[in-house]
Amino acid sequence: MLLNLHYVAPQTWAWRPGRAAKLAKNIDLLLALFPFEVEFFTRHGVPTAFVGHPVADRFPLERDPSEPRRELALPPDSRVIAIMPGSRRQELIRHVDLFLDTAALVHARFGDAVFIANALNDEAASYISDRAVTRVPALPIKVVTGTAHAVLRASDAALVASGTVTMEGLFAKTPLVVAYKLAPLSYHIMKRMVQVPYIAMPNILAGTRMVPEFVQAAARPERLAQALVDWLTSTERVENYARECIAQHRSLKRDAASEAAAHVLALAQG
Repeated sequence: MLLNLHYVAPQTWAWRPGRAAKLAKNIDLLLALFPFEVEFFTRHGVPTAFVGHPVADRFPLERDPSEPRRELALPPDSRVIAIMPGSRRQELIRHVDLFLDTAALVHARFGDAVFIANALNDEAASYISDRAVTRVPALPIKVVTGTAHAVLRASDAALVASGTVTMEGLFAKTPLVVAYKLAPLSYHIMKRMVQVPYIAMPNILAGTRMVPEFVQAAARPERLAQALVDWLTSTERVENYARECIAQHRSLKRDAASEAAAHVLALAQG
């Protein structure tokens, strides 16, 4: 008998929830990364099992920036702020200058701060570096590729484009400021379709604004910079955030690969 399994639930709970019912006709088992997805998809007739988040298994529960700072040749005692503008070309075009302008404002407040930008590949790294030289030539920024997890773990705070990186930031226990900009027409369409109050997954999981997020016109350098400064000047807030991150991390750290394999084997055996 041919079985139809789906690993990683589509985000129909965020937009087009009616599509979930269609999955019930085609899927024998949906393997979900988040606990709340089990209730949502089961309610729509989709057999669903929570297996944990595979990225959670790749991060330690406790935060220790010293090792990744050595790995990335970053100063051990400086404020380190990550700049992660996204990976797709249009994300880079919309976010890089915004993020660099934000970094310049933060650097004006904290002269000892250093910045590290993570790029998906050499092409993206060249784009970020070129824009930095042109736009903020005095900014102390290092651009690296393929080390997103180390960059987040090494940083005191991170300015990130909304996406998978927000969960990586949660697992790294790094205070985040989330921003995202779309083409005006795309934003207008998506705004009408989205069913959840937040764009950042940590906020969706927590059911509250765990990290500040700024969308479209709200994503301005002065607002993003102030949100980063707020993280960098509030030890108590950062400690509370870290505790919440650890709690979320524990709930999602389930050895996802083994859990998924066990569910597949059980289904195959009847």
